[in-house]
Amino acid sequence: MFRVGLLCIALVLLAGRAAEAAITTYSCKTSGVAYRLILDDDAGTLVSVMQGKETIYGVRGIKREMGTLTVNGYVSGRGTDFVLTHRFSPSITYTYGNGGQRVDSCTVE
Repeated sequence: MFRVGLLCIALVLLAGRAAEAAITTYSCKTSGVAYRLILDDDAGTLVSVMQGKETIYGVRGIKREMGTLTVNGYVSGRGTDFVLTHRFSPSITYTYGNGGQRVDSCTVE
């Protein structure tokens, strides 16, 4: 009976973890134009949605360290790298092929 109880507790805990959402949606702005970033930690994907058009970002790495989330990668087909950082207030920094940079502030939806 004791083993069955432990097994039930373990299954409930595992089910609770599976139900936790690994998806975070950010609302960001650039030059007055709003866009959304949808991050799926489990799948390791990041998608940008601007004016109904989706752009898939290539993710090189996702790191959580000392309360800071850092996602780095590239914007598919554009030669642009990015670093999404989320500690207190999230932001994304784009670095272009010519060396220029742009930082967009974001909020969590």
